[in-house]
Amino acid sequence: TTMSSEDELSFKERLWRELRDRYVEWSGPKFDTNFLALVLIGEMILCQGIIRFVSYTEIDWEAYMQEVSMWWDDGIMDYRQIRGGTGPLVYPAGFLYLFLGLRSLTDNGQDILKA
Repeated sequence: TTMSSEDELSFKERLWRELRDRYVEWSGPKFDTNFLALVLIGEMILCQGIIRFVSYTEIDWEAYMQEVSMWWDDGIMDYRQIRGGTGPLVYPAGFLYLFLGLRSLTDNGQDILKA
């Protein structure tokens, strides 16, 4: 008897083919909303796990709060003067608005888990 090409594929190759096919199918327009929701939920779970179980996970949070404070509290509008503990502000203005909102939701930046 002759083996089909499917029989000749290793388990690993079949698994990767199946994962690729599901990704292509599920990331198409038909599943955009579901796929986006799945990615966001996965990211939230991953971030919470990292924050809770990996030591020292501040990851620039304090620097971002310093930059927001210089802009919002001190009124500094010149990007060349806005700095945090990791250096100068390099993100666009939308970053400041986003992190200002996060700061207000996290007890003035003190409760990073709420972010």
